Amino acid sequence: MRRAKRAKRLYRCRREGGGYLEVLEDDVHRWMHFGSHLQQSSMRLEDPSELALPYTRRMMNALLFAPDPQRILMIGLGGGSMARFLLRHFPDACMDAVEMDPAVAWVAHHFFQLQEHPGLVIHQGEGLAYLRDKVQNGEQGYDLILVDAFDHEGMASVLLLEDFHRKCRALLSSNGVCAYNLSKRLPIPYETVLAGLRASYEGAALLPAEVTSNNVIAFALTRPLEADFKGVLRQRATLLSRVMNVEFSTKLTPLLAVTSPFWRNWLGGV
Repeated sequence: MRRAKRAKRLYRCRREGGGYLEVLEDDVHRWMHFGSHLQQSSMRLEDPSELALPYTRRMMNALLFAPDPQRILMIGLGGGSMARFLLRHFPDACMDAVEMDPAVAWVAHHFFQLQEHPGLVIHQGEGLAYLRDKVQNGEQGYDLILVDAFDHEGMASVLLLEDFHRKCRALLSSNGVCAYNLSKRLPIPYETVLAGLRASYEGAALLPAEVTSNNVIAFALTRPLEADFKGVLRQRATLLSRVMNVEFSTKLTPLLAVTSPFWRNWLGGV
C-alpha cells in the first residue's frame, strides 16, 4: 500500500468498525483509505480497469496456479479493483465477495466503477463467519480465493490463524489456490502465520509485492509444489502477461524454503 498524496477529498464517512473511510483524488489517481495515509484501494483515472497498486498485480499471480477460475471468492472487497479485473477477463465466472462494511461496498460502486455483474454477489459480514457457514453446509469448489481484508489498524488476527486457513482450504476445488495479502506488520508472529499455512495446505509459496514493499503475497495450494513448478509457471506467465497486460512473476519461494537471508530479514528473523 502506497502513501497517499495531498489531494481533494471526494467523500468521508465513519466506518462501522471504527475510524473513517475517505475517498481522495488528484490529477492521476483516485484512492480510498481508512483514516491513515495508507491506500486501501486505488484507481488510475485514465484507465480504471488497470490494477494501480503493485500488490494487487502480485495477487493476480494466483492465476499461474488456477489459470481459468470459474468460481472465485474474495474476503475483503475494498474498492473492487481486483473484482473488476477478474470479471473483465473471466466474464462467465461466479464471484462471491465478502465485505464487512457496507460503506466500503457502496464506495466501490459509486467512486471506483465497480459495476453490477450477473456473476458478482456481495455478502455483507465477516469473512470467517462466511467461511464457517459454507463449510458447515458442505460446500466447496472455489478455484480461487483472495484474502485481502484490512482496516485502519491492519489485518485482523482471526484471518491469520490456522482455523481460518483450514476453512479456506476446505472450500477450494481440487486444483484451487488461495492468495493472501500479508502486511509486514501483523498482529501475531509471522512464524505462527507460516506454521498455520504449512499445516493447512499441501503446498505454499511467498512472493514480495515489490522489492521495497511492506506486503508479501502467500499462495496456498491443495497440492504439493512440483520440483519443476517454476518451469511450468514460466510458460503460463508468458501467456497471461500477453493477454492481461500484467507482469506475472515466477520468483516465488516455496514456504518450506523461507530460510534465506532475504526472507529471514524481511520476516523479522522468522
